[in-house]
Amino acid sequence: MKFKHAMGILVGSALAMNAAAKTDTAQLTKDLKIMSNILHTALKDNTSRDGIRYRSLDYKYLADQGVVFSLESNMAGRGLRIPAPPMPVAPAIPNIIINGDEVLDPDEFADLYSDAMEHAREALEQVREHMSELRDDQREINWELRDYERRKRDLEFESRHADKERSTEIKKELAQLDKELAELKRKQAEVEQRSAQIAKEQAKKAEEQQAEWQKQYKAYMGQFESTVTDVLCKYGAGLKSMDSAEHISFVLNNLGDVGSKNNQDLIYVFKNADVMACVGGKIKPQDLLSKSQHYAF
Repeated sequence: MKFKHAMGILVGSALAMNAAAKTDTAQLTKDLKIMSNILHTALKDNTSRDGIRYRSLDYKYLADQGVVFSLESNMAGRGLRIPAPPMPVAPAIPNIIINGDEVLDPDEFADLYSDAMEHAREALEQVREHMSELRDDQREINWELRDYERRKRDLEFESRHADKERSTEIKKELAQLDKELAELKRKQAEVEQRSAQIAKEQAKKAEEQQAEWQKQYKAYMGQFESTVTDVLCKYGAGLKSMDSAEHISFVLNNLGDVGSKNNQDLIYVFKNADVMACVGGKIKPQDLLSKSQHYAF
């Protein structure tokens, strides 16, 4: 009887603990509003003005799984696989900037940026027009070469049945055709050389732009990891309404597969228990990062 009574107490205690451990969604709603504001401010303040820049943050709660924060970034420099003149990065626009006695407002900055973008578009259009002209030249040369071959075959066929006087004329015409052929081949080589030079220049620009993107990406991710782990370790106690078995995840939209045509997201998953351990000083922010899972999907 005592055994049954003891078992009943243990089972009841376990059920009570399990119920207590469940996430308090009403409180979590309030907690997440505060935490999202902290994260937004920290990410915005710690983002470089150049390259990739943090833009906004949203969040949702998944029952028995945890909280998911979704981040949007300014993808300046993305898609540099296409060989094209580099687009300028938009400057950060303050309310007012005073430079000596000169006051520049946001509209003036917007005009400057618009002019830079227009210049880049014009440069790209010039490259495209040049390549189009070269393709037209190549098509014309190919047509002239086919016409040369046809005329040569006709003259050679005629020479088999021509008299001596006509044969002499045909030889002169064939010699003239050979001169025309030499000129066509010279033009063809020139077009091919110009095309190859432009392709080489654009490939070099694309490589430089891709290297710059990689540099921006590495800097942005370093800032993100440092900021997020620091915030979680300092203010993670604000999510104490979450079940310790759940997770805190971050989805960085379109930042998962750098240099690829695939628009994958980069995902970081932190165990809430690890976050609370960092809050309590049991582990450091860098340990929290190393314990997390991150992958592209």
